[in-house]
Amino acid sequence: MKKVRPLSGYTYFGQQNKDKINAMVKELDGSKGYLAIQSEEWAKVSKDEKKVWSKKAKDAFEASQSEKDGGEKEEVSKGK
Repeated sequence: MKKVRPLSGYTYFGQQNKDKINAMVKELDGSKGYLAIQSEEWAKVSKDEKKVWSKKAKDAFEASQSEKDGGEKEEVSKGK
C-alpha cells in the first residue's frame, strides 16, 4: 500500500484558492495556465505566511487521517 503524504503548503494554497485562480485563468482567456498563476500568487506570499500554509496543510492531513483511522478501527478479540 502506498504511503499517503501530506500536501505541501504550496499545493494546499492552490487547493484552497482554486476558485480565485480559476477565475484569473478565465479572465486571462487561458493565456496562462492554472499552475503559472498559482506560482505567481505563491511568489507574492511572505515567508511567514508560507509557513502558515504549510502548517495548515499538515493539520488538514492529520485531521483527515484521524477521520480515516476512526472509521477503520477494528476491535481485537482476546483469545483464551
